[in-house]
Amino acid sequence: MTTILDRIKNGRIMIPKFQRDFVWNTGQMLDLLDSILKGFPIGSLILWTPEQERFMTIDNIEGVKVDVPITAGKLEDVCYILDGRQRVTVLLGSLFEEGDFSKDFFVNLDDMRPFRQPNFKRERFNNLAFSEAFDTYSLVGYLERLRGSSLPETVKQKYADRAKYVNRILQSYELGYINVKGGTIDEAVEIFSRLNSKATVISKDYMIQALAYNTDSDFLFGQAITNIKNGLAEYNFADISRDLIFKCVFNHTDKIFIDGKIQDILAIKEQLPQTMREVNKNIRKAVEFLYMECGVIDSKILPYSYHLVILADFFRIVSHPTREQLHELKRWFFYTTYANYFTNTSLARIRNDIYRFRRFADGSETLPLDNYDAVVVTPFPEKYSLRSVRVCSLVAVAMLAIRVDKDFSSVFETITVPVEGLENRNCSNTIVCSSKTDALKLSQLFKGTTEWSSEYEKYCLSEEMMKAYFNQEFSVFISKRNEALQAMETAFLTIIDLV
Repeated sequence: MTTILDRIKNGRIMIPKFQRDFVWNTGQMLDLLDSILKGFPIGSLILWTPEQERFMTIDNIEGVKVDVPITAGKLEDVCYILDGRQRVTVLLGSLFEEGDFSKDFFVNLDDMRPFRQPNFKRERFNNLAFSEAFDTYSLVGYLERLRGSSLPETVKQKYADRAKYVNRILQSYELGYINVKGGTIDEAVEIFSRLNSKATVISKDYMIQALAYNTDSDFLFGQAITNIKNGLAEYNFADISRDLIFKCVFNHTDKIFIDGKIQDILAIKEQLPQTMREVNKNIRKAVEFLYMECGVIDSKILPYSYHLVILADFFRIVSHPTREQLHELKRWFFYTTYANYFTNTSLARIRNDIYRFRRFADGSETLPLDNYDAVVVTPFPEKYSLRSVRVCSLVAVAMLAIRVDKDFSSVFETITVPVEGLENRNCSNTIVCSSKTDALKLSQLFKGTTEWSSEYEKYCLSEEMMKAYFNQEFSVFISKRNEALQAMETAFLTIIDLV
């Protein structure tokens, strides 16, 4: 193991940038260290020595700097980690003094179990840092401090013996590897997929990152998706899934996302840097529309992922929509939401709808759907949950009613009105608002520490409801607020010609 780790530090074994990020959690890291302490195998590394290609590599692995090899050296002297990136990251970060985990991971010399306690400073001789145990010189320092401690001699001897044992295990542990020689990056990724089938599954975007990697540029497909996610934080949409963005990429291929395969994206791999810039622009436009026109100020409120993908496709075709087009987009969004349009629907229907939507975008059709049936405002579910499309529809309309901030500074907040005898949090005793300040004001209103004001009417509250609430006529409060919420929805849907 020491030889492998030294070769990584010296730049003879490298982690290519197209590899996925370090994703292991503390439990996985501890399992690895525990296996090593017990002498269990941790799986062989899969290395790859390509025929001709060189790849950009990671030069800092959790605080451990990697030497850059001399480019004039023989290509066969250098190989890349195809599988094992997570394991070597844990080992380098925790065993080497400069590693980011060097002060985090310890072995308890009483029970010989590893544990993690970041920046553990207090000297306890039964807790030995893995970095101190790995480095022989550091271990000597530990043994000298142990010898000068006031612990009983029998305890000193036990800790000294066990510390030396841990050092011996770490220094002599055999870490196997398989070196795959020759072949292209496509073949290397295929090997990785087959041999790594039982490990952490590689996501589609990182698979494409490997297959579409260009040695002449520093473009990383997976990182581009991460950047898009991070950029959506200002709209409270950073939590959307990577797969959702991945689906939007298919808008730029010859296939729609429900029919697309990885090969369809690879067919445009030369244009991927520009494509991802366009994907970012189109997604942002779609999110801005959802935020401003539909009250979806947080990804948690988005009723269907289809909404975002289809809207992004529209903005790919139409950079500057007309007022009429925006009105129809808004009608489409609320119709498909209130009608549960995408719930348990068929792929054939979605496929037809996407092509219809594209004809609407290019002006061939005046409406994004063939027809709109009259929307019926159905009763609310018994529980308030954003997993319910019905609840999302209510929240979106409520957000429009209270008017979200045009500078995208709104944040999604809810307060639950305490109602005696009510088992579940429901729509009638849940009030949504767009700022922490408003949430605080509403909380104070129901505590009786602030007086009624007409400004609270936008939350579907009334002075009559508040009197009923404080008179503990909770059923009256729930009933009247339920009526007010549905009346608000009906009025809104009437305005946009859906009822």
